[in-house]
Amino acid sequence: MRALPRRTASLVVHVGHRFFTGKSLAGETRGTGSVARRQESYVRRERQYKGRIGELEALLSDSRTKKSKENTLDASMDRVRAMHQSIMESVDQVQHRTSKVLQEQVKDLLRAFRARLYSVQEEVESEKDKTDDGASAWIEKSNQLETEVEWTKELDDRLDGFTCARTSSSRSPIYTTGTWHCKRTCCRTCCRTLK
Repeated sequence: MRALPRRTASLVVHVGHRFFTGKSLAGETRGTGSVARRQESYVRRERQYKGRIGELEALLSDSRTKKSKENTLDASMDRVRAMHQSIMESVDQVQHRTSKVLQEQVKDLLRAFRARLYSVQEEVESEKDKTDDGASAWIEKSNQLETEVEWTKELDDRLDGFTCARTSSSRSPIYTTGTWHCKRTCCRTCCRTLK
């Protein structure tokens, strides 16, 4: 800016890139009304600029507060992430412990099941042995009875032969040295069975 003399510095108006004093401005324009109008225009623009500066300063302060809030949000998000990580680690530990407990319970249940299965198998085997013993006892008893029946039949046949010989002939069979001898042929077969 160039230096203006003191007496003319009272009314300095800036128009574009040139400065005009009140005297020179009055000489170039048609009247003082245009100068006043220009001054009002400049004052109006200055108010607009000041208002715009105020708006921009408000935006800047809002931006700064938002940035500080974002910083606090970032810090709180970091805390949340750390808490989430610790929770996930705790959940993993709980799952690990739970799986161990479940594995131990499964092992215990398998042991109990196998023990019960073994005892039931033992009971089945003992019952089977009892039924086998009963069946074998019955079979043995049946064999004994069959033997007795055979022996009784033989005895019956002998006795029948003996009585046959006694009744059919007046002569009785002769017993000599542990054997029966009949003189008749029908009694001989009977006597042989008695031997």
